[in-house]
Amino acid sequence: MLTSEISALADVNRDLLTAGQRAARETMLAFAETVETYGPQGQTVTGGVRRSSLVDEAI
Repeated sequence: MLTSEISALADVNRDLLTAGQRAARETMLAFAETVETYGPQGQTVTGGVRRSSLVDEAI
């Protein structure tokens, strides 16, 4: 019983860390010179021209 609770908690923590890392990466990419998109097979592809955007000064 305790083992299953620990495993479930580890899974939730893994999901939270992955989501946080993804959000931080996407935020940093917003300030990069290029954009990162997905290719036909789902892999990430860096390239293209970044469009101008507004930045909320509260960030």
